[in-house]
Amino acid sequence: MAEPRMYRRNVYHQREVAWLLLVASSALLIAYRVPNSTGVSQDLFDVPWFIIEILITAVFIVDPFVKFASARQRGPEFVRRHVRTWLPFDGISALPIVLSLAALLHRC
Repeated sequence: MAEPRMYRRNVYHQREVAWLLLVASSALLIAYRVPNSTGVSQDLFDVPWFIIEILITAVFIVDPFVKFASARQRGPEFVRRHVRTWLPFDGISALPIVLSLAALLHRC
């Protein structure tokens, strides 16, 4: 039986936990907002939601860099595995889907 892999650091610091909570709450907000903004006829460029969506998009754009920086602290093997597995998904999640949908629906 293979031994479980142990990394130099298995404990998350407060900054990492705060960042993960910010990303998770942003994902939940987007999961709520996308169906509501596309299914209901409303002003998609409502200023408060538009600003929140820009901030959430910025969080998703910065997230791969934060994850890569934290992966570097765990060693080169962890970095290689992170680049092969999670980095493509992080790149896709950084696409501003809600803002793109809003722009497309606003043109119609």
